[in-house]
This record gives sequence, C-alpha cells and structure tokens, in this order.
Amino acid sequence: MSRVPVLRGVAFYLGALLLGAGCSKPPVARPAPAVPQEDVAAALKAATDAAARGAAQGKSVSVVTVGGRQVKTVADGSISSSAQDERAVVNVGGRKLAFDFAKGHVVLDDKEQAKLPATVKNVDIEHAGGKLSVKADGVELFPAAKPE
Repeated sequence: MSRVPVLRGVAFYLGALLLGAGCSKPPVARPAPAVPQEDVAAALKAATDAAARGAAQGKSVSVVTVGGRQVKTVADGSISSSAQDERAVVNVGGRKLAFDFAKGHVVLDDKEQAKLPATVKNVDIEHAGGKLSVKADGVELFPAAKPE
C-alpha cells in the first residue's frame, strides 16, 4: 500500500479547512452593545465629585522604602525621592528633606530639624500651598515651614 494517496488526501482535507471550504456562513460582525446613558452620567458625576474633594487635582505621590520603613510624600507639585541603606532623601517644593534612620536625624535644607525615633515605621510628608508637614507614625516632627 502506498502512502502517497493517503498523504494527498490529508493535504487536500487540511487545505480545504484552511481555505474555508465546508463553512456554511462567514462570521458576522456584531456591533458592541450600547452603554446606557445612566452609566455614563454616573461615571461623570463620580469623577466630578472626586475632583471637588481634591482627589483628582494633580497631586503627586511618592513612596520609598528604607529598611522596612515607608516614607510617603504627597505634594501639589513635583517630587523627587531616593533611598539608600538607612537614608531617604526627598526633594519637594524647593525643599530638601533627609532622613537618616541609623542616626535618628531629620534634616531640612541642610539643617537638623528633629530627632527621629528608632521605632518609626512610617513617615508622611505633605507639601500643599507652600506649607510643609512632616509626621512620623502620625506625630508631627516639626511645625509646618514655608520656604525662606
């Protein structure tokens, strides 16, 4: 028995499948279902409400982790932050904040401002309207400061 007729039959069958022979109808393109106008209105209202609450007004957020500690910055402008070993540096609103967790120092614009407790796990920095707020585990480290 020769393999050639069997191979020709298989090739013919595969070719017919690939070219669409044996299909009763071509696939029909269906339009996407229309989105109800109520859903669009609800989404627009939610976005407007969020903007009114300040959630969508161009806030910048930065989070760096230093040895299991989190330094989070929220600002109404740009933020630059970095972390290395036991130290984090944050530039925000023309100010430079440095946190040295090993030595327990908080430095603002090259001047020590506060001591940093060794047990601190979260540092929150907020810069809004020219005011700077720095908290460690929810406790204010030093009063809000305006640029000099």
